[in-house]
Amino acid sequence: ISWPSLGLAAPMALQRLAVSPCRAAGPDLSPLKRFVGVRYSNSRLVSSNHVPQPFRRLRRAHALSESKKCTSRCGQHTSASSSTIASLQANVFHMLAFGQRVAGSESPGHQSMRRHIIEHFQRLNWEIETSSHTQETVLGRRTFYNLIAIHRCAGRRPGPILAHDSCPRSNPSPSPMCLVLGAHYDSKFFPDFDFCGAIDSMVSVAVLLHVANQVATRPDLLHRDLRLVFFDGEEAFMDWSPHDSLYGSRHLAKKWAADGTICTIDLLMVLDLLGGPSPRIRSCIADTDHHFLTLMQLEKVLRESGDLITTKRIFWAGRGAAVDDDHSPFQARNVPSLLVIPQPFPQVWHTQHDTADHVDWAVSADLANIITAFVLHFLRQPPSNT
Repeated sequence: ISWPSLGLAAPMALQRLAVSPCRAAGPDLSPLKRFVGVRYSNSRLVSSNHVPQPFRRLRRAHALSESKKCTSRCGQHTSASSSTIASLQANVFHMLAFGQRVAGSESPGHQSMRRHIIEHFQRLNWEIETSSHTQETVLGRRTFYNLIAIHRCAGRRPGPILAHDSCPRSNPSPSPMCLVLGAHYDSKFFPDFDFCGAIDSMVSVAVLLHVANQVATRPDLLHRDLRLVFFDGEEAFMDWSPHDSLYGSRHLAKKWAADGTICTIDLLMVLDLLGGPSPRIRSCIADTDHHFLTLMQLEKVLRESGDLITTKRIFWAGRGAAVDDDHSPFQARNVPSLLVIPQPFPQVWHTQHDTADHVDWAVSADLANIITAFVLHFLRQPPSNT
C-alpha cells in the first residue's frame, strides 16, 4: 500500500496540525440506552434478547444496497484502497468458511482459525507463539489458545526482561519498547443458530493481518517491537460476568505481569466490533486521549489527501462510555490502553445477521488504513520521544 501524502511524511504532516486534548465532555449515554446489551466498565449485559426486536428485522435488500454503494465508491478511489478491500475480503471470507470458532470447544473451525493465523505469520517470517492454558469455566474445564505474533525492530533480539517486581507498571521502565495490538478470534455460542461473527470479530482480525503485511515491508524504519495478539475466549459462554468472559486476556495479562513482559508495553490497542456501517468511535479511556487524537488527525490527513473511500467521520471527539473488553485486564495493571470500538454497537451485534453481507467494506478498508498509519507512525518514533 502507498499513500502519496503519508509514508515518511506522516509524522511531519501531523506536526502541522493543531494539537489539542480531546474534548473532555462527559459520557453521552443516550444513544446507548436503546441497546439491551451495552457493555459498561464493571458489567457486560447480555440478555436473552441481545438487541431490540427491530434490529432482528434487518432486510437483506439493505445489505445488498450497501454492498453496491461500496463497489461504486471503490471504483472512484485509489488502487491502494481497493487492494485493502481485497485483502480484508480475502481473509474474512476465508476465515468465515471455517465455521463457528467457539472457545474451548476444540472444534474444526477453531483449530482451522488458529492454523490460518499461524501460517500467515510464518510466511512473513515473524515470531509466532501459542500461549495455551486450561481452566474451569461455567461449562467445565476448557483450554484456550492465545496467539502472539512478534515483529522486532531492526537490530533488536530477544533478551532478558526485568523482573516484574523491579518494574511495576505504577513506575514503568523509562524506555518501553513495544506496541501491542489485539483482537479476539473466538465466536460466541448460540444454541439456536450458527453465529458467524463477521463483525464480532473477523474484520478486526483481518485488520491485524493487514497491518502485519504493511509493517513487514518497512522493517528498517521501525524503532519499537510490535506484538499482535489474537485473544481466545473473549466471549462469555453464558452471561457476561467477571468470571465468564475475557478468559484469554485475563490469563495473558497475569502471565506477562509475572514474567515482566507487561513492563515493556508502550501502548495496548484492542480492536473490536469493526466492520459495520457508519461507526462512531470515541475515546473511552482518558489516559490515552492523546493517542486517540492521533487517530483523529491521521483520519483527517488521509481523507484530505483522497486516500479514504468514505466521506463520513469515523473517529469522533468526546468521551465514549467505558466498555469491558480484552484491554481491561491490562488496564487494571496500569498498562496504557486504547479501545477501538464503535458506540453504539453495530445493529447486528450478537444476532444471526452478523455475516459478511452486513460488512461495510469501504468503512473497513478506511479503518484498516487509518490503523496501519497509526501503527507505522507510532513505531517510527524513538522511545524517548513518547
